Amino acid sequence: MSRIPSWVKVLTAAALTVGLAVLLGLKVGQAVGAGKARATEERRADARDQATAAFVEEFECVNIGDTLPDHEFEDLQRNTVMLSDLLRQPRTLLVFYLPGCTDCVTEFEQLGQTLDNERDWSCFILVSPGNPRLAEDERDEYGLICPILYDHRAAFTRNELRIHAFPFNVLVDQNRTVIDITVGPLDRSDFLKIISSNSEA
Repeated sequence: MSRIPSWVKVLTAAALTVGLAVLLGLKVGQAVGAGKARATEERRADARDQATAAFVEEFECVNIGDTLPDHEFEDLQRNTVMLSDLLRQPRTLLVFYLPGCTDCVTEFEQLGQTLDNERDWSCFILVSPGNPRLAEDERDEYGLICPILYDHRAAFTRNELRIHAFPFNVLVDQNRTVIDITVGPLDRSDFLKIISSNSEA
């Protein structure tokens, strides 16, 4: 049996050491990157919560723990619907928006890219005091298949709930009790949390 030269052994050991270091470096780098991403997300969520709290205090609008009135709306097919009839999931997100609002469009894009089945869409309802024809255009453009309700003269949005910023997200249970609110656009991770909580309920 031929002997392996010592210099080959040294090179092999060095190569293994470098390879292991690179692998560990990648793992550590991934962990650090994930940690930074989580920290960034937490800071963003904190800033969003602070902005929401300031807005609620300033305008005395709907807040966590409130029970929404059972309002009558018109859907895009011109049917009259009651809010309570649409709350079929343990948690439903009501997205109050204005047609053409930039942040609203951002949220619509995220919704359209995240949801892919009827059950998931049933966790979301869009409410707008804006022109129903514009709502139809946005429904088609972003593939929105959740209920879209027209709030005539903003009777519910502004008069009842005192909402003056859009998008304004209100998470409610089946009894119309407010679980959470957020001023500003939500994203994929927020939507998936709602869907997941309903699946576990």
